[in-house]
Amino acid sequence: MITHKEFFGCRYPILAVAMNQVSNVDLAIAVTKAGGFPSISIFNYYRYKGVIDWEYIDRDFQRYQDAVGNCNFVLSLDTEFLLDGKDARVIDVIKKFNISHIEIIGVDSHQKDAEIFDKINSIRTLLQDMGVKLILKAVAWPFDIIKWAQWDNDLRKMDAIALKGPIVTGN
Repeated sequence: MITHKEFFGCRYPILAVAMNQVSNVDLAIAVTKAGGFPSISIFNYYRYKGVIDWEYIDRDFQRYQDAVGNCNFVLSLDTEFLLDGKDARVIDVIKKFNISHIEIIGVDSHQKDAEIFDKINSIRTLLQDMGVKLILKAVAWPFDIIKWAQWDNDLRKMDAIALKGPIVTGN
């Protein structure tokens, strides 16, 4: 097992997990300067439903890089951003700014299609080959982990799992 310093490279074992509309570049800069590890949610950059403002992302990520000297943060996105031609934009941004960590939120409908799984899996491999650490977001514990494991059958391809919700019990 590795320490938080080895995985995140921050002073304190504090990860400011992504929260839509809250996890923006200003909070990320503040968390970094305070010694924690920040997250930025890609969903903050919607112009309107389904359309991302890539120029705004570029400006914000450059501002973060100018403020702290790197782009060591968790970029939170769902598997939709790895599909439908959006992957090139996301991959370009990750490469340009050398983003260190990605939090992947699984979209249920993607977990039922072998072709979609293969595409997502190849992009996950590409990201890890670039040195990006992948974090699986699990909100409904243990069901999100079980669903991902049934879909993926190899959770070892993920570098970490973020548990972000209550334990769900029941049938």
